[in-house]
Amino acid sequence: MGTYVTILHGLMREIDFFDKLHIVTFSILYLEFTLGFVKIKRKRGIGMAEIIKHVNLAGKVYASIRDKILGENLSPGTRLISDQLAKELGVSRTPVKEALLRLEKEGFVVSIPRRGIYVQEFSPAEIKEIYEIREALEALAARLAAPLITEKQIRAMIKTCHDFQKFVKKKDIRSCLKTDFEFHKLLIRASRNGKLVEVISTFNLQLLSIFVKGPKYWNHGSHYMEQHISIIDALSNHDSDLAQELLREHIREGKRLILSSIDRDRVG
Repeated sequence: MGTYVTILHGLMREIDFFDKLHIVTFSILYLEFTLGFVKIKRKRGIGMAEIIKHVNLAGKVYASIRDKILGENLSPGTRLISDQLAKELGVSRTPVKEALLRLEKEGFVVSIPRRGIYVQEFSPAEIKEIYEIREALEALAARLAAPLITEKQIRAMIKTCHDFQKFVKKKDIRSCLKTDFEFHKLLIRASRNGKLVEVISTFNLQLLSIFVKGPKYWNHGSHYMEQHISIIDALSNHDSDLAQELLREHIREGKRLILSSIDRDRVG
């Protein structure tokens, strides 16, 4: 406050009466606003620590519900009740509602008017559409990434292959999902196209929930890794055409496996 008063006195010596009047009026309003804000803040007990705590809590609730969906604890079509989730997680309804809004935006859940919120169910037609979009966008990412990818990014992608094989042997489906997702995320980021990364990430989040209901990774793990390694090899040789074509075939095969798995489940 002392610094502000010193600056004000300096200005007052340099300007005429009417300008002084304007500055004094502004200063009074500024002080009234500042003091009033401090009183409100003290009265309500609102501080930065409380805001950060709330944001962190909402993030944890979101991650918890999302993991339940991916881990098959909440199957497609399950109704999600805010009060029940809040009780299970030991939180209030506010962070649960925020988490559900985020999950709806990302395609994990769907809100049906006058009925409630449900875990998203994808029809075969919707899965086909999502994969077609993903194929086009990730193929573009591979083409853009090939001339730009660095040795560090290549090493990171190779590491996902080693990790994937380890989790397949353990039959750890959640870790397999995350590792496979990491491989594709690294490839997409290597394109250095921010908007492309943003658009693709939405579809990949939806696909994570599809993968859990699809064929188990350990039934096709070796072949998946062969495809990943071939893609990495094309990228390391900066071969845009080959990287793009291998990526397309990899995603097409994933689509075929998912849809055939759904057909078998229906027959069974």
